[in-house]
This record gives sequence, C-alpha cells and structure tokens, in this order.
Amino acid sequence: MILKGISGSGKSTLLSLIGTLQKPTSGDIKIDEESIAKLPDLHASNFRAKNLGFIFQAYNLFNELSVKDNISIPLIPLGFSQKDIDEKVSEALKLSTANLDLNNSIRFVEILKDLKNLNKTIIVASHDPIFDDLDFVDKIIHIKNGIICE
Repeated sequence: MILKGISGSGKSTLLSLIGTLQKPTSGDIKIDEESIAKLPDLHASNFRAKNLGFIFQAYNLFNELSVKDNISIPLIPLGFSQKDIDEKVSEALKLSTANLDLNNSIRFVEILKDLKNLNKTIIVASHDPIFDDLDFVDKIIHIKNGIICE
C-alpha cells in the first residue's frame, strides 16, 4: 500500500497512528482484529516490538553507537540470543537504505516486493514516482489535508 500526498498532507501522521507512536483523538485502529488505538504506552511498545517494523527517512539512530548496535538494541528486549541477534543484524545490514540514488531505489523496491511475497503488509508514505504502477502494490491511498481521498 502506498500513501501519497504532498508534504504536510498527513502521511506521516497516519503512519504514526498505525504504528502506535501516536494515539488518535477519536475512533479506533485495529490490526489483526486487535484494537491498538488506546493501548497504554508499555503495551504499545510491546506491540510495536513484536508486530511492526519501521524504516525511517531521517535514520533515527544513536550517533554514539555503531550501526550494528543501533540495529541490535530493539532486539534485546525480545529475548533473542546473541547468536540470533547477530544473524538478524547481518540480514538487516544487507537491506539497509536511506536517501537512495536511482539504482538503490530500484533495489529497495525489489526488497519491498520480496517482503510482500512473504505475506508482510508494507505501507510506504511517499510522493516519489518510483512507487507509481508497481505490480505488487495492492492500493494507493491519496491523502490531502489530513483526509483520505478515494
């Protein structure tokens, strides 16, 4: 699914709501039949850790830590062994991406397609034309002034 709209249209806010980073002022949000809109912060954090993954445009890394440590930190509370963490970090480093040139953007799209083929739900917020007309995109949602336009 692609969220499209100009800067400031509400794409990031919608992603923050779906990702339990913000709570809605009204209404409900359900993921796999579980209401997530009013989860207390600790439960929302646990839900994110077990069910969601994010790739942020602005990195959101700790400058004083290595890339490996930045990737490892979210895995520690999940109870993975050090061996499992090292394997997951190695896999993630093969997929790292940000501010990509065209060739890497195309590779990133291929990674998203691979994740989709693994039955993962992918939501991308972008106004980049590279996401237009991709064969694996189920839906494009246009957002204008905080309103979903169908």
